[in-house]
Amino acid sequence: MNWYLKKILISGSVEEYLQSLGATPEIIQFILSQGANSQILVNEFRKNPAITIEQLQGLIPQPQEQIDPYTSHEYQIAQPYPEPMRTWILVNLKKLRSKEEWTQTTKSEKIKINNFRDRWIDYCPQMLDWVEKSDPPPDISSYSPERAIQASDEWHRMMASRGEGVIYEPTQPDLIIYGPEWQNPEWKGWTVQKVKSENDLLAEGNRMDHCVGSFYENVESGKSTIFSLRDPRNNPHITIETGGENDYNPGTIEQIQGKSNSEPKDIYKAMIKEWISNSKEQDGIQKEINTFENMEETNPWDWGSVEDLTGALEKILQGESNEYGLTYILDQDFVTIMDNLVTIGEVENSRHYNDSQYYGDIAAAPSYVTNLALMQDLNLPSWPKHSGEWEELRKMPKESEWKNIQEIEQWAQKTINDVSEDFFSYETGLEYPQEEDFEDPKEYEVAMNKHDEDESEIHSEWLKNSVNGGFAKDLLDEINSFRKQGIVPSSQELYDIKKKKQEQKLINSPAYQEAYSRGQQMGGQAIAHGKNWFKKAQQKMIGYKVMRGENGVLISGSNSRIALPMQTGVIHSMPGQGIFLGITPEYVTDYYFSGGEDPDDPKEYLITYEFDPSQITFGNLKDREWEISVPSAKVIDIKPLN
Repeated sequence: MNWYLKKILISGSVEEYLQSLGATPEIIQFILSQGANSQILVNEFRKNPAITIEQLQGLIPQPQEQIDPYTSHEYQIAQPYPEPMRTWILVNLKKLRSKEEWTQTTKSEKIKINNFRDRWIDYCPQMLDWVEKSDPPPDISSYSPERAIQASDEWHRMMASRGEGVIYEPTQPDLIIYGPEWQNPEWKGWTVQKVKSENDLLAEGNRMDHCVGSFYENVESGKSTIFSLRDPRNNPHITIETGGENDYNPGTIEQIQGKSNSEPKDIYKAMIKEWISNSKEQDGIQKEINTFENMEETNPWDWGSVEDLTGALEKILQGESNEYGLTYILDQDFVTIMDNLVTIGEVENSRHYNDSQYYGDIAAAPSYVTNLALMQDLNLPSWPKHSGEWEELRKMPKESEWKNIQEIEQWAQKTINDVSEDFFSYETGLEYPQEEDFEDPKEYEVAMNKHDEDESEIHSEWLKNSVNGGFAKDLLDEINSFRKQGIVPSSQELYDIKKKKQEQKLINSPAYQEAYSRGQQMGGQAIAHGKNWFKKAQQKMIGYKVMRGENGVLISGSNSRIALPMQTGVIHSMPGQGIFLGITPEYVTDYYFSGGEDPDDPKEYLITYEFDPSQITFGNLKDREWEISVPSAKVIDIKPLN
C-alpha cells in the first residue's frame, strides 16, 4: 500500500476517497463494514474501480481450518491407555507416519517402519505394567519407542528374577483346580493350578518372564487370584489372573498371558476354554465377560468409536462367546450407553463429514440399543433369528417389568423435549403475517396458523437431522414398531402392569398385614377400613419446594413465567418434567433459600406438597435420590422463610 492511501485511511476520509474513485454507495458500505480487511479492499478497488461486491468478497482472507494432527486410526490405537501414555503413543504414531510419508523414504524403509510400528503397538500392553508399577514411574514422554521397549524389557527381567522363586514349592493336591484328566486325551497330565504363596508367584514370574511375582500383596489381600496352566512336568505355559474374593468383581477374568506377556497359542486357548466351561462353582470363575469392561463412563472416548460400540452390542445380541468360551454380557446401563453413543456420534460426524448431522454409523445404532433392551427385558439368551421365534415372542405373557424399554423411552422423550426446546429458540427465517395486511380477521388467523405449521415443520426437520434428536426419534420408532407387532405392551398396559405389581407388593408388606390383622380382630368392616386406610397412605408421599411469593401468588424459582395460587388444598402443576421436589425441608432450604437477610429481598416460602409416587417423571425413590419431579401435586402447607 502506498503512503498516500495509508494516510487517507488513517485520517478517516475513506468514504470520500472511495467516492472520488466513483464507488457506489453499496460498494462503500460493504468496504467500510469489513473492519481490518477494509484496507485490502480499498487498495483493490483503487486498482480496479469496476470490481463488484461479489469479487471483493472473494478477496477477503478466510480463517484457516484447524486440522487435527492425528488420524482416527491413531486415536483408536491410543484410546485404551491412560495418560500420559496415551499422548505419548499418539505423538510417536504421528512421527512414524510423517517419516513414512516423506517423499525421500524408500520402499524398503517404509516396510521397516511398518514392521516396527506393528511390533511396538503389540508390545504396548506389556509396557503398561512398566509405566504403572515402576517406583518411581518413568517419564514416558522422554522415551523413544525403541528405548521404551528396551527399558520395559529390563524392568520385566528384574521383576522376574527378584528375590526367591527359583523353583516351585511341592505341588499341593488342593491347589490343582482342573486336570490331569481332560476331555481331549492328548492333554492328559496337564493341570490348572492355583498359585498362592509368594515363592510360587516369584517362580511363576521367573519362568514365564513377566511380573506376576509382584502380585503377592493382591493375592494375599484377596484382590486377585492367580492360576497357572502347567504341563505334565509342572512347567508353566499360561498365567491367568481373576478378581479375588475381596475384589469388587470376584471371579472375573482380568488377563490371560503367555510367556513374556505374549498372546497364548491356540492350543492353550482351547485348554483354558475347556477348563472354564467345566469349572465348578467353588472355583469362583465367572463364565461371562462384560462387553464394556474397558469403557469408562467418565470419558466417552474410552469407549472407542460408534462402530466399536454397536459391534459390542451385536456380540450380546448374537449370544457370542470369546475364544475362551466367556459369554458376552451387558453390565452397563442403557442411559450411559445412549449418552456416549450420541457424544461419540456428534464428534465423529463433525470430524469425518464436517458437520454433526444424523447419518453414518450413529444412524444404525438405535436398532442395536432397542433390540438389546427387548432381549434383556424378556431374558432371552440371544436375538430371535426365525419367524417361529418371533411368533413365540408375541405369545409370551407381558408380565415383564420392561425396565430397559421404559428407560430408553423416557430418555428418548426427554432428549426430544430438550432438543425441541433449544430449536424453538432459533429463528427460522419465516416472516410473521402482519395483522394490518388482512382485511378479514379470519384470513389473518389462517395465515398465522399456516406460519406456525411451516415453522413447526422446520423445527421437526432440524430435530430429525440432529444427532441427538434423530437418534432419540429412531429409538421411539423402534419401540413403536415392537408395539405394532404385539411384542411390547402399550403405555397404558405398562402402567397397569406396574400398578398391579405395586398393589401386590403392598398386600405382601408387613405394615399392610398388620392393618389387616388389627381389622380382623374388630370385624369385617374394620378389615375393609384397615385395607383402604393403609392403601391410601401408601399411595401418597410428601415433598418440599422453596418458592418466592408476591401479591398472593407463588412464582416458580426455575421459571419466573409460572405463577401459582398461594393457598393450601389446591393442585399445582408445571409443564415439562413437572414440579421438582426435595426429599426433606432441610435439603430444599439449604440448597434453594437465598437467605432473605435484606428487607428488600422477595418473600420466600417453604411449600409442602402431597404427591402420588406412581406419577414420578424424574428421579427414583428406591435409590433415595435427593430430588424427584411429578407433573402435579397438592399443596398441604405454606410456611414463610423470611
